[in-house]
Amino acid sequence: MFQFLDKQAMSYTSILGLRTSLDLHGQEYAWASSIFYFGYLAASYPVARLLVRFPVGKTLAASVCAWAAVLMCMAAARNAAGLLATRFFLGFCEAAVAPGFSVVTSMWYKRAEQPLRHGAWFMGNVFAAIVVNGLGFTVFQTLLIGMIATAFQAVFVILSSGGATLFKNTRTYWLVWNFIISLIGTVMVREIPADGGKWSKFAGYCLLISFSANFPMMLSLTAANVGGFTKKTTVNAMLFLSYCAGNIVGPQLFFDDEAPTYKSGFLAMLICFVLGIAFSIALRFYYIWENKRRDARVAVGSDGLGGNTNVVEEEAQQESAIMLNLQDKTDRELEQFRYVTQKTMKFRDRRPELPRRTLPSSPRRLHLAPPFLLDDYIPRYLLLDERSAAKKRAAAYKHLARCNLCPRKCDVNRYETTGVCLIGAETVKVNTIAPHFGEEPCLQGHHGSGSVFFSGCNLRCVFCQNHDIAHQRNGFDLTPEELAEWYMKLQMVGRCHNVNLVTPEHVVPQVVLSILAAREMGLRIPIVYNTSAFDSPESIELLDGLVDIYLPDFKVWKGATSRRLLKADGYTEAAMESVKLMHKQVGDLCFTADGIAKSGVLVRHLVMPGKEDEGVEIMKWLAENVSKDLFVHVMEQYFPRAHVGKPKRGGKKKTEDGEDADDEVTEPGGVKADRKRKRQGYGDS
Repeated sequence: MFQFLDKQAMSYTSILGLRTSLDLHGQEYAWASSIFYFGYLAASYPVARLLVRFPVGKTLAASVCAWAAVLMCMAAARNAAGLLATRFFLGFCEAAVAPGFSVVTSMWYKRAEQPLRHGAWFMGNVFAAIVVNGLGFTVFQTLLIGMIATAFQAVFVILSSGGATLFKNTRTYWLVWNFIISLIGTVMVREIPADGGKWSKFAGYCLLISFSANFPMMLSLTAANVGGFTKKTTVNAMLFLSYCAGNIVGPQLFFDDEAPTYKSGFLAMLICFVLGIAFSIALRFYYIWENKRRDARVAVGSDGLGGNTNVVEEEAQQESAIMLNLQDKTDRELEQFRYVTQKTMKFRDRRPELPRRTLPSSPRRLHLAPPFLLDDYIPRYLLLDERSAAKKRAAAYKHLARCNLCPRKCDVNRYETTGVCLIGAETVKVNTIAPHFGEEPCLQGHHGSGSVFFSGCNLRCVFCQNHDIAHQRNGFDLTPEELAEWYMKLQMVGRCHNVNLVTPEHVVPQVVLSILAAREMGLRIPIVYNTSAFDSPESIELLDGLVDIYLPDFKVWKGATSRRLLKADGYTEAAMESVKLMHKQVGDLCFTADGIAKSGVLVRHLVMPGKEDEGVEIMKWLAENVSKDLFVHVMEQYFPRAHVGKPKRGGKKKTEDGEDADDEVTEPGGVKADRKRKRQGYGDS
């Protein structure tokens, strides 16, 4: 609104005596209009850098304050030089406003909502009042008629932005429509004689200004069809560079000796409107061609998500490709990205169809600043190209043939024998698969977390709550393909918010194969890797691109404690390296507006009785070495005093650091570590 008033103030003062008061001659008024955009142009690159480097809100606030100060200085101008100077700095200070609001709109509104928001703050035309005055009206009539013209302008903006919001993927249609209406209006204003056709010319003028409704349409197209925060900001800067160039050249074509008809100026407008129609049509066909090319390349439905969906019903299914600000990937880099323009279409998929459930969109109740807030989310495994998926599948089979994926480094062929975990290669042993409501609220939501409890474990925790699962290996066997079918049941029948893989450290290859299989079946919910953090770097690398949320349980800090309570050497070092790699892949925890976590790392820590100081060290290390914004859940529902906090009896030997001497580390079956059997003998146990 302030930008509109700013432009209109220049226009209205021109008919109220500005040119006479400041003794403006010839093209000086035109230059007063053009020089504003020289300042705008000069600030475009610095503004693009500032919007990327600093918070958008603070950058906009500083820009608006500077803009207001310069605007007040315009009242002190006494000649053409003073007006030109203040107009230049006014443009310089105002340059961040429109690109900044465009970025804010793309961050906080869905693509279907953006046209209406952009239409609320478009800019006016500096020559509007002069053109109306030139039709033969008095100054007072010009002011009154300007109000009518502004009403027409508002109608065109509401029709265009509202229509583009109501009718999906029609923005380029509205661009063409507005250009055609403006073309007709320009012909009427230019060709109808002033004597006897004053009101007809005014009607043409009211039609002419419909082109101004295209400005918010262009901004919304840029916001919706450009991926990556850096590229979006750069493209916005390029758009406003072109905008400035047009506003610099335009006023110079309204020659003073052609007043009040301005034949050359209106001819230039006719040419621009014709070119605008041609470019809008070409842009639409390009978007359609590019979408079809991408559909054919990745062999997915036109929603770009890679499943059984035949009809695209919601643009929101695609918009997370734009909102991956943490990865900052562009629309050219994301093959799953689809441009908003064409109508939704059917695309036949060779895979068997699954019933599709459309859930109502949740109201926006959570207010978190980016990058913690996502408008929507596409799971990472859906963004994986076919070549990368094939490489991961081959790597999984290779690891099973010689398993060194966990820190135990058993180095066994799991097709022939087993390692510490006692799980083979062909299947995994699963105890329970069901929606689980005992997880963190951001994971379980209203429908539960689709938990898959794997049997077996590479640790031997003395305080384990799931001893019958982890140590006795109770449960049933599933192949990776059968496991993938259960993922689909959790999504389609259980309506779970995610697939939560509990204690999967020892079956990572099978997990990888199951996720890739489920992707082909149409899985679309995030994958949660719920781990003890006793993982190897090779394991986390294999999961890169497949897991959305890492849920590591950082148990203890000291080596003596890990040997006594977890029966494992090197736990702390393995956990530290694993958590850092997890965070490097997915970053801090991110949520959708309904408070459901979609990606990131959430660390758990169970406080051990008498080991509270170790928890303090863990928190300190996480803040200093991973992220100060890392989410940590200090668990309180289970306090293992009976297993951990028993008072020591008798005098035990002390270690060099003052700790009690450890219980001996054992392997499965109670075999002491210093007398453990050969690795190839694990399969006989």
